[in-house]
Amino acid sequence: MAGAGAGSVPSPFQMPSVPLPSQSPSPLPSLSVARAPQLRVQVNVPAAHRHASLSLPVLREQTDLIIFKQADVPTVFNKLRTFITEEKVPAGPGHDQLGALEKGLADLSSKGGLGSLPIPPTLPGLVSHLMASLPTPKQFPVMDILRLVLLTEEGNAMYAQGGPSRDLARYIFAGNSPDPSKRAVQLLTLRAACNLFAWGTGRHHVLQQRAEGDILGAIIDAVVAGLHTNDRITRKVVASLCFDVALLLSSSQADMSDERLQLISALVNLKDVPGDRDEEVDLRHLQALATLMLGNDDMVLLATTLDIEAMLAMYSTSSSSRVALLAKEVTSLVA
Repeated sequence: MAGAGAGSVPSPFQMPSVPLPSQSPSPLPSLSVARAPQLRVQVNVPAAHRHASLSLPVLREQTDLIIFKQADVPTVFNKLRTFITEEKVPAGPGHDQLGALEKGLADLSSKGGLGSLPIPPTLPGLVSHLMASLPTPKQFPVMDILRLVLLTEEGNAMYAQGGPSRDLARYIFAGNSPDPSKRAVQLLTLRAACNLFAWGTGRHHVLQQRAEGDILGAIIDAVVAGLHTNDRITRKVVASLCFDVALLLSSSQADMSDERLQLISALVNLKDVPGDRDEEVDLRHLQALATLMLGNDDMVLLATTLDIEAMLAMYSTSSSSRVALLAKEVTSLVA
């Protein structure tokens, strides 16, 4: 993990094994990706494993997590104040600190969005109060502010553990709905979930909390449900979150077999999902699937049992040369 202006510090999830042969960066389409040392998560493969000798030019050994930094901070805060006034929402804990938070986030956004910023300890209570007081169609500015707070080292650590973590898990569960009135807040909640992985401290705490109703379980459930959505924008965000989770699980030294199994099952079943193909989404799905199987024979066997060949056959005939190439590389993992 590295703070703003600091040098790179090794990720807590790196495993003491021999990495894959160095590859040039894959030609992926432009996304809301931030490239900074704290977003680098190492996934290594033991030298004796057959995957270590494969030539995988599209898959990169060291890949950046996908986060969402773009922001118009004044507009978001002004929209929230408008909704608070319209709904006559009473002042909640820390309401008088919104101005200072706006100024701090705006300043941080102008410097790239990632960094250190003191976050008032009353913020989780205020967020909870506003989410409970505002009608669903007017909750999205609250979640957009939380998305930006999670890009700060302090806010990230705050929401990755304890009560705030359970609050965020609840917001993610609540957003997992086909209700059209929840679309805006759902999108921003999924982007906030991506940003939860922006700092090593947050990633560490997320992996340590693996109980029913925890934040990791909520995120995986949201990904599994979101993979089958017909909404094009939601599918893009879900694909990014799916990739982040796959990278997090695969780089952990802990046994994350159950969680990996859940994601692999959902990804392989995408062969049964109708609809138009999207290059960006297809690339992320294949990257996530490859990452989950890389160097892990149990996951390869699972994918094979679930008929991954049918899914890869679908992608290998893609009109996108990048998707077709990546599908062939994933095929080499299970051959």
